[in-house]
Amino acid sequence: MDKMRLDIDCLGASANRVRALQTGLMRDLSASVASVGEFERIKTERERKVAEATIELNEQTKIQNQLLREQNQRLNETIMQLRDQSTETSQLLPANTPFQYDVFVSHANDNKEEFVNVLTAGLSRLDISIWYDANILDWGDNWKLQIANGLKKCRFGIVVISPEFLGREWTEKELNELLQRQNASGEKVILPLLYKMTIDDLKNSYPKVADFQAMVVSPKTDVRDIVIAFARILIKALR
Repeated sequence: MDKMRLDIDCLGASANRVRALQTGLMRDLSASVASVGEFERIKTERERKVAEATIELNEQTKIQNQLLREQNQRLNETIMQLRDQSTETSQLLPANTPFQYDVFVSHANDNKEEFVNVLTAGLSRLDISIWYDANILDWGDNWKLQIANGLKKCRFGIVVISPEFLGREWTEKELNELLQRQNASGEKVILPLLYKMTIDDLKNSYPKVADFQAMVVSPKTDVRDIVIAFARILIKALR
């Protein structure tokens, strides 16, 4: 009897243990299901936000592209107007004008590929006459003599002053020649472009040029802005 009671008690304890295990498993399962549901909810919410952000970004990109197209169109229209004005004005010039070129481009060779070639190409599109060594000098030319003559025959000098420009023998000579012309005539000759330099750098390097209004430019500068500015100066000088 005692053994039977003991067996019954053991069975009861086992049953209680099973029920406790079942309860625990059900609780863990419910928690797991809740966690999965929460995870799915968070995932869905994140996907929704990403989709909304993507749509907003696409809309902003469309607006920016449209603004860029409109800006390019306005720039092209301005360039065409200036080209027409330049052509009309140049036709009125006397045949014995002392200037064979509109502008001499003084620069360091290290800046050719990344900036100066793009600048001179932009100037050429307006039919501006440029003395640029890459386009002027031929095989066998006396380049020192050609540069000296070019400096004398140019109405203006665009001087691309950069860290590479500093301390070079011929860039210094070109700048000094243009300075002498400007000081002698009292008229605007030098048009400084500060390439990868600041106004303070210019004051430290060339204090004589620091009083001239300069344009600060970089590899990211749209050269059309420079071309338009120069075209307006040239037209004013030709009238």
